[in-house]
Amino acid sequence: MALSPRHMVSPIKRAGASTMNLLSKPFRLHIQTIEHTRSPDPSSKASDITVNMVSISVEPPSQVQRGTVLYPPLVVSCPNGQYAFFQVVLIDSHGRIADQQYIQGTLSMSPQALESSSHGSRGPKDYAVFPDLIIGRSGTFTLHVNAYQMDYQSMPPSMYHASTAATREIRVRSGEVSDGRPSGSEARLLDRLAQAGFTIP
Repeated sequence: MALSPRHMVSPIKRAGASTMNLLSKPFRLHIQTIEHTRSPDPSSKASDITVNMVSISVEPPSQVQRGTVLYPPLVVSCPNGQYAFFQVVLIDSHGRIADQQYIQGTLSMSPQALESSSHGSRGPKDYAVFPDLIIGRSGTFTLHVNAYQMDYQSMPPSMYHASTAATREIRVRSGEVSDGRPSGSEARLLDRLAQAGFTIP
């Protein structure tokens, strides 16, 4: 599904220098067809195949008051160097793309590397933190994170939609709700990300 030009501004601004140099020149945007008629279940094996190595490392809260910042923040990870940037899309309870005026904050982000804390790891992973997402409409939603890659083999270089990951459902209420809390492993990851200079609310 093609993205409108206003949704393409932020990822270009946040991309690294090499990506920005490419995007400053004419390029073709190739988007693979991703069906949004149903939200994939992140816990299912079929979903693991669909997301293609993109993982939701920190889930947003299961419920939140309308108009308040999502905490814990959405954190996405992937193998080092796999993707150029991620973009967040709001999906309604029917699996359709919601009007994007209902979601505010940083919707696009280039991933950054974080060295693993375990000795048996295969090296750094890339992470992207979305620290200020706000949903401005009551209802039940999920967040889809679309991952984009650069194709350096094509002339001119092109960008294409390579993968999608989905969060669990988020129930947005009009009244106050209890504060969301990350799990133990999510809290440890958020601490590591904060120490590495990522923006954590």
